[in-house]
Amino acid sequence: MIIQYVVYGQDKCNGPKMYGVSKRKTEDRGFEVAVWVCDTNGDPVSDNIEWEDGLSWWSANKLFWQYYFDYDEYVNCIR
Repeated sequence: MIIQYVVYGQDKCNGPKMYGVSKRKTEDRGFEVAVWVCDTNGDPVSDNIEWEDGLSWWSANKLFWQYYFDYDEYVNCIR
């Protein structure tokens, strides 16, 4: 499983975590991409907000980074 965290602020390594985005291979349906709200340690505090399964490798990668950049723009007001 690959997990990337959307953090508050411009320091992408040390800012407080706000959202998690994950991509994982499922046993029978390709790949799954999910987004969830997390605490500052990265632990989930909600069910997945958005998810999609049955994706191809290429589609999963594209959606994974799309979710990451969309939530980063939302959290950090990047325009």
